[in-house]
Amino acid sequence: MTAREKHRQLRVPALALAWLLVWFLGAPLQAQQPPYVVTGLKTYEGNVFAVGQDVIVEGTVKGDVGAVMADIHIKGTVEGNITALGGSVRIYRDANVSGNLLCLGGDVSSHEQAMVGGKIVHHFAPSGPSRESAYLTSSHSMAALFFAQSFFLFLVIIITFYIFPNQVNEASFQLGQDLTRHFIIGLITLATFLLAMFVSILLMVVMVGFPMFLLFSSGLMVVSIFGSVVVFHRVGTVIEELSNGLLSTVASLLMAVLLIGVILHLPLLGTLMQLTILIMGCGVIIETRFGTNKQWFTKKKRYWAAS
Repeated sequence: MTAREKHRQLRVPALALAWLLVWFLGAPLQAQQPPYVVTGLKTYEGNVFAVGQDVIVEGTVKGDVGAVMADIHIKGTVEGNITALGGSVRIYRDANVSGNLLCLGGDVSSHEQAMVGGKIVHHFAPSGPSRESAYLTSSHSMAALFFAQSFFLFLVIIITFYIFPNQVNEASFQLGQDLTRHFIIGLITLATFLLAMFVSILLMVVMVGFPMFLLFSSGLMVVSIFGSVVVFHRVGTVIEELSNGLLSTVASLLMAVLLIGVILHLPLLGTLMQLTILIMGCGVIIETRFGTNKQWFTKKKRYWAAS
């Protein structure tokens, strides 16, 4: 089997990548924050957008209203579109929305006396509560879930390292050379991807934004997964060096997965660790061109035959 055929077998559908991205970034965005409220006597000129913060409109908003990983409550007037990603939208009685309503990954409820002038686009609604939800809250199930996630992550790292050993080794080595540079590059890369995804979300009303969102989210997912593998590999290498050869490479990777996995479950430190892994991973992948150290765009040389 050729390398290209292996690559094709490892492809994941774009929709799955997009929603894996929402799940991957969901932890730092779902922190409890006070809602953003437009009071009943207030008229807001411009657009309202929030991340991880509920939006409550009791007055008038002369613009669009959007939220990511948060809910939107409309009790007044919105002279624009409403966009919710990973949150629900609720239109109350006597509310008036002149534009379109787009909701991905949440519920939409509208009072029969509410007015929505545009289209209502609703996809990927969450399923109802299951009987397993109560079981997942127990300590035994949480421990089982932790080890299952750790095993899955360890398996992904091993498979990626087996397919791309030279690239992972090179990127891991470069990661330890200049942490500050990789952090800055990763921060710029992550901000660029998120900005492009935000623009594509705003364009979803005209349908052109949906393929754009899938494209950018798929790209960020590939970069973040490969970058996370490199970060875990680097931590495993440090553990192997500290053990003075007592731990093998595989055992060191397993220790790195368990150690970082425990930190990720801590309230504040886990969120910071998750963001650090994401930023450092994106930075080293962009800097090393996925561990190849090749230029992104190279011109093919032309050889002219003698006449």
